[in-house]
Amino acid sequence: MFTTSPRCIRAAAGSITPGYRPNAPLKVTQCVAFPRPACTGPKSFTTRVAVKARHTCLNSKPRPSTSQVTVPRTHRTAINIRFVRFNSTAASASSASASPQSHPPLTWNEYLRLRKVRRRINLGASIVTCTGTTVAGIAYLSQSDFDRWGASAFGLDPFILLGIATFAFAGAGWLMGPFAGGAVFNTMYRGVKPEIMAKEKDFFTRVKKNRADPSNSSLNNPIPDYYGEKIGSVKDYRTWLRDQRAFRLKRDRTS
Repeated sequence: MFTTSPRCIRAAAGSITPGYRPNAPLKVTQCVAFPRPACTGPKSFTTRVAVKARHTCLNSKPRPSTSQVTVPRTHRTAINIRFVRFNSTAASASSASASPQSHPPLTWNEYLRLRKVRRRINLGASIVTCTGTTVAGIAYLSQSDFDRWGASAFGLDPFILLGIATFAFAGAGWLMGPFAGGAVFNTMYRGVKPEIMAKEKDFFTRVKKNRADPSNSSLNNPIPDYYGEKIGSVKDYRTWLRDQRAFRLKRDRTS
């Protein structure tokens, strides 16, 4: 159904020539009509469309006629939801691609290599701490009357007593080395520390399960690498398994 806007009627009334006759019919310049679709419900919005009317009269002014057009909001809502879906998918894909690069899994070869690195760091730290405590102990003993007090208390020669005290300081420094080396190693590889702890627990479980029974060992026939300290790779671990198997076979033959 088409309807005529009231502004068209007013424009037509103002466009009549000065010498008009009352009984003559009015001549409308142009009326613009738009279809009015039914409202789609509360989820809709209204916009106005303006169209300039053509005129041929001298005293008339162009007045735009307006009409209301109803456009449902469902289209805009669908577009917004689609963009949100694309953004979330891209973000999840980027995070999934970045996660394996930042935290690669720790392999057995890498773990065994890190065990060897930790052993070397502990050895170096033990040498440093042993040297430091020995020097500090000698400086302390040279400035005190420990030799006289020890000789009178234990009845030992002062030189022997000073030697025992020096070795005691050196041994204390050597035992302090693994603690200092472990702190340095954990600081250097703090990013993979949880994985190292998990691998170490699994490694010692395997060693305890596969090593030979130490009850039949002796000085002439010791168990090869009882704690698995010489294992530095997967190849070394397989060699260690063969050595344990050979020890069992040798024990069974002798028994």
